[in-house]
Order: sequence, then structure tokens, then C-alpha cells
Amino acid sequence: MMMVRVGVVVLVVMATVVTMTESGSVGVGPPNPTCRHTCIRENPGQPDDGESYCCDTGNLPDIPGATNPGRCPHAIACPSSGTRFQPKACAQDGHCRYHEKCCYNSCVKYHVCKLAS
Repeated sequence: MMMVRVGVVVLVVMATVVTMTESGSVGVGPPNPTCRHTCIRENPGQPDDGESYCCDTGNLPDIPGATNPGRCPHAIACPSSGTRFQPKACAQDGHCRYHEKCCYNSCVKYHVCKLAS
């Protein structure tokens, strides 16, 4: 009886680890089955720096990994609350125009297309 319980526990733990690894998600709770791509928050000095989050739940075109030239620009101060600019969300450079990079925006807290530097 004891051997059967140990076998079941090991099987459940292995299935959980495999599911989490294949989904690419990190964190507490079950992986998000609709997440196609995860991104990393780049927010130095903030508690969420380095956390992964789902940046494509299937709402962005499925584009094989593309890398546009240049680098992400340095972070700037967040605009005032009166600004009504809606940045274009992205999960990779292929979702942006050729002269843009997909970079984390600490103001809106997700990756957006920014002019490459």
C-alpha cells in the first residue's frame, strides 16, 4: 500500500514539472495553456524585475523569431496621466517594424515596439 502512494506522488510531481517546463511559464499555480510566448520584466530596482509574464496569449501574429537591428533605448520618465498614446504590444522584434525593437516599458508594464537606438 505504501509503495503505491509513493509511486502516485512521484508521478504527479513529474507531470507538474514537465507541464511547467513545456509551457515556458514560471511562477505559482498552473501554467497558462493559452500562453504562446513569455517575456521578462526589465524593471531594475523594482520588486517585479526579472519576473516572467505571458506576453502573447495568441492575440499577436505567429511570427518565427526575428531580430531587428539596434538595441532597446534607455528607459525614460513615464509620461503624465493626460497622455493618450497606446503603444503597440509585442512579444518579439518580428511584431515591430524593421527600425523598432520589442522592449519592456516600465510605464505600461509590458513589452512594446520602440525605436531602436
